[in-house]
Amino acid sequence: MSSYDAYRDQVNDCLRNNRLTMSTPAEERTSIISKLRYPETSIELYQYRRCNEFSFNDFLQNKITLVHPKYFNDCFEVMPYINLEKFVGAFRQFDRETAKKYVEIANTRDFTPEEIKGMGGDNIAYFFKAFSNKFKENNAEKILYERYKEIQHSGMMQMASLLNQICHSMQDGTRIACFSECYDSPIMWGHYADSGKGFCVRHSFPVMLNMTLCPVDGNGKCEQSGSCIKENCIKSGNNWLLPVVYSSERPDFMENWSEQLIQAAFMLMGLDADLANYDILSPLKFSCYKSSDWAYEHEWRWIRTLCSEEIPDFSSISVGKIRGLYLGEHISREHENILREYASKHKLPDGTNIPIYKMKSSFCIHQYKLLSERIL
Repeated sequence: MSSYDAYRDQVNDCLRNNRLTMSTPAEERTSIISKLRYPETSIELYQYRRCNEFSFNDFLQNKITLVHPKYFNDCFEVMPYINLEKFVGAFRQFDRETAKKYVEIANTRDFTPEEIKGMGGDNIAYFFKAFSNKFKENNAEKILYERYKEIQHSGMMQMASLLNQICHSMQDGTRIACFSECYDSPIMWGHYADSGKGFCVRHSFPVMLNMTLCPVDGNGKCEQSGSCIKENCIKSGNNWLLPVVYSSERPDFMENWSEQLIQAAFMLMGLDADLANYDILSPLKFSCYKSSDWAYEHEWRWIRTLCSEEIPDFSSISVGKIRGLYLGEHISREHENILREYASKHKLPDGTNIPIYKMKSSFCIHQYKLLSERIL
């Protein structure tokens, strides 16, 4: 198993078994973030590009462009899987007498651990507590008991509608730039570099999590990079560099996503939503998983989550350094000359120009493998 595969397993385990909120204790927060951090201080990744003005400008300016997922070619991009059986079951697990009992308890004392477990967790207990405190002076308990089935059905329909809005907002609040671990994949050159008429850029990125960047020019950095999850960072967006995890089935995050549903229910009822309990990992849980059909891409993603409406669908940022340029086997002479000229603007740490390679296939290689030959 490669170090990349081992790290993928580590990320998968972390996302499936953890929630990260502003109320998470500092020690636990540090532990979770450490599980998501790549063990090296930097990583080299490759981005396949077509030859066009958009790609040339990114290369010349040493930028990457974060893109709204709706423009990607996978129909399941950042699309949460909703386990309807669990979703509907959450509304049907309480009959009227059970609801009455929990509201009465919430009026007089805190729930015991056994009661919390019986209700399905802290989120449900918090819901009943808030419901009780908000409406006990308005005789809401009597209304709840008398019209329980009607309220239950209405609530389920409203939540289903809201759930649909949340799923779409997850996409709208995410911007992604895609990279690969390899530069010599024939299928990647075919799919993403115009059948070998494009190019591939080798980037070196610092391994930093939650690095808050300016939505306009990418120059601003959070002083607490890697650990800050304060409210202002949530509103401006967080940045992550993570590998894609491939699986045969979409992961079921319904249980640890229930907090967002409960907070949405609060808003429907006129209660204040508790931002401190928002799982900051939720957008990652729906951005970092793809079908095993895509495993050939060996993909990593620079992901900006919790984007504001001001961030455009295509948002360029300056991060990392260009370390090399690979020209497709069938690139035109015109485009090759443009890229050679642009490449001369970039320097390696020792002051030399970045290396340029040309991809080639050969009659003499037994494997289906592309070769790279340095030309500058």
